[in-house]
Amino acid sequence: MSVRKEGDTREVVVDLDDWAGLAERKIKEAQAAGHFDKLPGLGKPLQLYDNPLEGEWALAHRILRNANISPPWIALQQQVQRRSDALRARLAEVGRQLHDRHRRLLTLPYSERVLATKRLRADSAAARISYLREAAALDRLLAAYNAALPRHLYWLQKPCLTPQRAAAMFDTACPPLAGVQ
Repeated sequence: MSVRKEGDTREVVVDLDDWAGLAERKIKEAQAAGHFDKLPGLGKPLQLYDNPLEGEWALAHRILRNANISPPWIALQQQVQRRSDALRARLAEVGRQLHDRHRRLLTLPYSERVLATKRLRADSAAARISYLREAAALDRLLAAYNAALPRHLYWLQKPCLTPQRAAAMFDTACPPLAGVQ
């Protein structure tokens, strides 16, 4: 193999057989030296992750998998799940707190009950507004998830959390105060 110098105008012809022979020789030298003896996974079958259903997405998924990154729609799905669980837990906690306060309210003398009822109604309204804001943020995330979902996975779409549905969920968990003056 010759070295080409600056200003050299000769045509360089590379013989691919020479390259293949060089590569083969280097591999055999490394095997003889024992460089391949302690590799992880030695003697185990290769784990091939090819999915025939990926179709035109196969290459993109492989690149993401090799970079240890999930596709955007999977990351959004995880975000949706976390936010949905947090919102559900928050609603249950607010419902318990308001219910406990309402129960304690009924044991108060009438003179204190009026003021406590006003506070409880105001706190309930504030909690409802806060819940509806968080539900709207979750709804926007759901819309982003549904839009990012590949077409062939349409069946994984999640229903939107409309304001009416969110309000009904809050009113079920935290019913308005009735019968308390």
